[in-house]
Amino acid sequence: MPDKHEQCDNPTCQEAAAVRVHLIHGIHSNGVGLTGQLAPYFRDAGFDVFVRRYGFAFASPAILPGFVDWQNQRRAARLAPQIADGDAIVCHSNGAAVAYYIQAEHRTLSALILINPALDRDTDFHNVGRVLCLHNAGDDVVGLSSILPLNHWGAMGRDGYSGSLANVVNVDCANPPDGLPKLWGHSALWEPKDNERAWGPRLAREMLIMTNNKR
Repeated sequence: MPDKHEQCDNPTCQEAAAVRVHLIHGIHSNGVGLTGQLAPYFRDAGFDVFVRRYGFAFASPAILPGFVDWQNQRRAARLAPQIADGDAIVCHSNGAAVAYYIQAEHRTLSALILINPALDRDTDFHNVGRVLCLHNAGDDVVGLSSILPLNHWGAMGRDGYSGSLANVVNVDCANPPDGLPKLWGHSALWEPKDNERAWGPRLAREMLIMTNNKR
């Protein structure tokens, strides 16, 4: 018999939790990627967690104008049938661009946690209840991606969200709150492992607040 997560993979499953959390990896990831390593923390907080894969991808074709957005739109369309309105997403790097298209073209999300998102700073999320954007000034990866023409890749992961919507809260991880370890770099949340052990439970608690989850 399949386990609980396999039974509830269909968004209409009656046994599914009130808010399901989907983890979406970044580019150059094979399998669960770094984001999938956060699954235990969200499960410990009581969420029904799903690690989503859109496949291994290389960054090099991004030099072609419009290619990144076209690919990410296709990835979002493939993942959207596994995600329901009201679900939440946690994503890293290019996974944030995929999540952007999921909410822009397919679903209304309850919450979104962006970890060093590879997105233009003024990218708005009109179909998400609450958004948390983790950024730090040491993220040179998204800084470099921001110079590529005609795509949504940008420096949000370095400099934070600068749009006009009130549903986005920035967290400067180079100056973290509450004694959390400083993060400096594109994947610093996972390197070293102690960073993940400190930040993982905190992100799960923030998701509980963002989704008004009472479990």
